[in-house]
Amino acid sequence: MAETEDRRQGAPVGQGAAEGGPHQSGNRRSTAPSPGKPRPRPRKPRQRPAVSVRLSDSERSLAEAGARAANLTLAGFLAQSGLAAARDLTGVTAAIADNRHVLQELFAARRALTQYGNLLNQAVAALNSDADVPHLKDLIGRVSHTRDRTDEAVRRFIALIDPSGSDPRPTRNQYGEAA
Repeated sequence: MAETEDRRQGAPVGQGAAEGGPHQSGNRRSTAPSPGKPRPRPRKPRQRPAVSVRLSDSERSLAEAGARAANLTLAGFLAQSGLAAARDLTGVTAAIADNRHVLQELFAARRALTQYGNLLNQAVAALNSDADVPHLKDLIGRVSHTRDRTDEAVRRFIALIDPSGSDPRPTRNQYGEAA
């Protein structure tokens, strides 16, 4: 059997040049990569792009249960259910639009409560200096109305997240305080 070069090592098969075997001579290039450059390696065909999904613990357990029932991996189940939902754009679009509406309502309520809080601070400062505050009752009514809007938006948002209808928030007593 003739000695052939082992291209992975850059030396003839059998004894290497450092072990007293035949030395490589001539202008042949060594197959060992130079120390400063990485060795080019064949690349696999390009993989499909990955998508990350963030789920709460309850959402993940629900998705895992669905994946087990469908005999799929979690990633496969999420992909299949996402594609199925994308085919029915009317339902998905309505759900997204409903979520956006609820979130816009919550953000608007937050802005309004911040403004009303500033106005209440000014009204209390005026009351402490014995000044008259004629718009105080109107301001308190606006704060109360905004609180009700916020409560309704939170109820709708919870209904979207947890359709079972269990509301973990405490109920309010007759004075508007959490019981």
